[in-house]
Amino acid sequence: MEPKNPNIDEQGDYIFRFKIDKREDKGKDLRIEYIRVTLEKLLDMITLYYRGEKVKVDSFKLEGFPETYRIFPPNS
Repeated sequence: MEPKNPNIDEQGDYIFRFKIDKREDKGKDLRIEYIRVTLEKLLDMITLYYRGEKVKVDSFKLEGFPETYRIFPPNS
């Protein structure tokens, strides 16, 4: 019997895991940091397009909230 792959769930779907390295500033909202790191890692692997034109994103906003959050560190 082959050992179970920890990166595959019961339905056979791949589970993506991203390491979260804390930035210098303390007291971050972990939900925002999770979203930020997930987007940062995905954008290292993919390119986004809008109507056939390549777009570069550097921040995100949660629906219904006024704050905007940077995806990448300031010097990237």
